[in-house]
Amino acid sequence: MKKLLGTILSVIVLVSIIVGGVYYIYFYPQTEVKSLDSDISINQLEILKRFIPNNTSFSLNKISVDSDVKFSEDEITDFAILAVRNIEDIKDNITGILINIEKDEIKLVVDAKYKSIPVELNLVFNCRSEDGNAVLHYKKGSVGFFSISKDKILKNIGENKWLKVDESRGDIIVTLDSIDGLEITNVTTDKDNIELSIHGDISIFK
Repeated sequence: MKKLLGTILSVIVLVSIIVGGVYYIYFYPQTEVKSLDSDISINQLEILKRFIPNNTSFSLNKISVDSDVKFSEDEITDFAILAVRNIEDIKDNITGILINIEKDEIKLVVDAKYKSIPVELNLVFNCRSEDGNAVLHYKKGSVGFFSISKDKILKNIGENKWLKVDESRGDIIVTLDSIDGLEITNVTTDKDNIELSIHGDISIFK
């Protein structure tokens, strides 16, 4: 009886070690992220200055302007944190975020809580311009060795006049449609930055 009890206890201890090891290696947050409670200050005037046109041309009936605007990884991380703070359904389950840009991929690391257990989510996007908009396309995502479908990610994103979601294609769309004559003509990743090329036509005679 004692031998059987000892065997059972040994099996329980072994299983516990294996489960704990798998959790720590694959699921426990390993990446240093920025806390959702961080003090974030956005200098709106400085952001607006970046949109000042670097090229202007004139014709008989319109003025055309072009701007190239860059945002760094740190700035995009701050924007993402501010956005998540406004999403009631998920903000209480997320503790930190980090944006990492590598070549043509935008990698989003999220520290979250699943039933109060800390886990790390890794999401990968790429970007492009399409129909005058900037499009962030969801490529893949995982928590540990489990993949995350695009539906689970996109369904929690609220739409507004600047942001649209196409769940069927896995796209998050940044649009300037509310500003007449303005469009995003190109989106590129450059080292640790995202660069937007913006074109606008202002009609002289309406």
